[in-house]
Amino acid sequence: MVINRKAPRKRRAVTEALKDARRDAILAAAEALFCNQAFESIAMSDIAAAAGLAKGTLYLYFRTREEIFLALLLREFSAWLADFAKAAARFASPEAALDWIAASLAARRELLRLAALLHLVLERNLPVETARAFKLEVEAGLTALAPRVAEALRIGDEAEARRFLRWLQASLVGLYQLASPAPAVRAAMAEEPRLAGLAIDFESELRAMLGALLKGTRERP
Repeated sequence: MVINRKAPRKRRAVTEALKDARRDAILAAAEALFCNQAFESIAMSDIAAAAGLAKGTLYLYFRTREEIFLALLLREFSAWLADFAKAAARFASPEAALDWIAASLAARRELLRLAALLHLVLERNLPVETARAFKLEVEAGLTALAPRVAEALRIGDEAEARRFLRWLQASLVGLYQLASPAPAVRAAMAEEPRLAGLAIDFESELRAMLGALLKGTRERP
């Protein structure tokens, strides 16, 4: 008698732990691709292949690549918030806090790249429920951060601390774009002495702008 045995199926990610592990694998694959490629060149099929998943499986976790990179942005943002919370107790002065903010953000290149894409790219292809969930997570992070920023910078008012954080976000995006020109523009600036003034160092420019922002915040009536 011949017994037909079916090949065992791979265990589906049905438990929360397995789902979380697979989601983390997807984010790790997307992050690895993003470290070496522009966002525009990364397709969902690329992420699925890098994560070792079928493309259909990827869509069970994320409906668009924008959702994937929003999740990456939230992870980077949360990690920076955690670092700030740990460092805040060591700030001897507002100036020391500004030094730390500028240096720590300059070191988080992927966070800067994602922040630069946020409003013009990542938020343009989202269902309402995804947009709401993303914004609520950002809001929760800022709500937790504001009192720490107010204390570290001696602002004394959480509403002004929130304003400072909004200005910081705008400064990050603008300065990062100025400090990261396209290859052809960078080459032109390097070859033409008259363009030398357009080349900026992100960290030092950010630190100078943070000082100006703090001064303006304190002087507001």
